[in-house]
Amino acid sequence: MIQRYINTISPIINSKLFKYILFGLYLILTFILVINHEIWTDEAQAWEIARNLSIPEIINQMKYEGHPCLWHLMLAVPAKLGLPVITMNLISWVLVSITCYIILFYAKWNMLVKVAVILNPTFVYFLPVIARSYCLIPILLCLFSIYYPKRHKNPIIYTNILCLLAHTHIIMCGLVGIASFMFLIECIQRWKTLNKKTFVMVVIIFILYFLFLCIQIIPSFNECNIIESYQEVEKLKTVFVGFGEYFFPRRLVNEFPYVMAIIFLISVIFIFFYKKRLSLILCITLCIFTIIHLYWPFTMYERTCILFVIITILNFYNKDWKIQTLIFILAVSSLINKSYYIPFDIREPFSDSKGIADYINNNIEDNSLLIFLNSDRHVGVVPYIQSNKDIDYYNMKLQAYQTYITWIDLPWLEYGNTLEEIESFKSQYENIYILIATDSGTSPLDCEPIIDEFIKNDIVTLEYVTKQQNKLLLEYFSLYKFNTDIEMNHL
Repeated sequence: MIQRYINTISPIINSKLFKYILFGLYLILTFILVINHEIWTDEAQAWEIARNLSIPEIINQMKYEGHPCLWHLMLAVPAKLGLPVITMNLISWVLVSITCYIILFYAKWNMLVKVAVILNPTFVYFLPVIARSYCLIPILLCLFSIYYPKRHKNPIIYTNILCLLAHTHIIMCGLVGIASFMFLIECIQRWKTLNKKTFVMVVIIFILYFLFLCIQIIPSFNECNIIESYQEVEKLKTVFVGFGEYFFPRRLVNEFPYVMAIIFLISVIFIFFYKKRLSLILCITLCIFTIIHLYWPFTMYERTCILFVIITILNFYNKDWKIQTLIFILAVSSLINKSYYIPFDIREPFSDSKGIADYINNNIEDNSLLIFLNSDRHVGVVPYIQSNKDIDYYNMKLQAYQTYITWIDLPWLEYGNTLEEIESFKSQYENIYILIATDSGTSPLDCEPIIDEFIKNDIVTLEYVTKQQNKLLLEYFSLYKFNTDIEMNHL
């Protein structure tokens, strides 16, 4: 009876029609999520850099970002053309959708595993909806997996895929480094039959991409304050707990903090019996991935889900039922553990960036100055503000007209100096506003005492405050209007 049912249903779920229907449903679901998503700081940061800086300036800015600029360069065209910021999310959606199409139609997995993978929060939400450079990784990993078996037939294509992958995010440099090294060794071993001109071109491509990467990343070790210079071994446990919490309940991960280390080992062992070189690439990739997270903090969900992408797509052609079972377990576990973000982002604001921007568009007058009193978390607001609004943006900590964040150590603001600097703008602007950005409902830190004093002395009037108090709302905002008729010497 069961066998007859399997024999009946198997041709249906493996048919092209079923795959196209599933892919169509995927496109509809993810598109609904994209158009209901409010961008937040890390998304808007790349957009604002791409929109406001020239190409050389974008490259130079990467020393404060700690990551390569491929994503920023891609965004530069739509951003400088004045397209709406949702264009960024649509680009992310298209790239990840193509990845899911490739998985559905070309991966050598059981159809049940394919369904679990593409309906996983990684591919339904975190990568296509939250538009960050991570969206470039799955499609390039797919191309890497496709061209890996024929790397010696198409060495130029394979080399460019590797080099582009290195420029998506610092966490992919481990995979690219070991894969590139092994490829060059293989070329040397095949020296007698090798096309020497092609080999020279491959080496030149590697050198040019590597130098371009170094220009961006090496200065960040001194300039970027989010890169930690020293870590104790104990931090390793914290990193693995952060990895594990994406896939499994927090209570389980706290009991077994190295559960993801065990999964790493199992993955490498399984692939070893399939392809030894690929196993070595995966092993070193996961080790370097872990080491990087000791120094590049914030194992956020979009970054942690790249673990799932790496383990999954590097097994693109693996038919072994054991590795497919592992992929299926990871897909279902994270679906159960992290799917609550999906309905939340439809029902409620992910960030109040669009809400306060709508208020600014409708209520702030022309010839206004919008001051960012704390140095970050304000960026998500700016892309939603209408381009024809006559508003200037000033970062008080940086003391610069700038909408994006420059990740450097900045001094704490002092009440007297801050008030004096705001007073100096009164002759230039009819209206001065102060924006306070708060992360997940926490205190705005050094800004709080200053704002308290402003309110106490009737220097500012509260114009807008985020009303939602959802536990998953990422960013809150308060907007104050500076009372320009108050003289500082009367305070």
